[in-house]
Amino acid sequence: MKKLFLLIKSQRGVMDSILVTLLLVVIGASLVIGLLTYFNEQKVSVQTKASAVTQQVLNEAGQ
Repeated sequence: MKKLFLLIKSQRGVMDSILVTLLLVVIGASLVIGLLTYFNEQKVSVQTKASAVTQQVLNEAGQ
């Protein structure tokens, strides 16, 4: 009976470790996806601003 209890207890510990590991993997993947989305949005914003400034400089140079 004691061996059975120890076996169940050790398996519960393994399941906790697996669940914590899966949780960390999900959190890590979410962070990576979030950062990629943020940086892509920033890239588009910088490109738009650079294009506007470039057009402004070209217009001023043409006058």
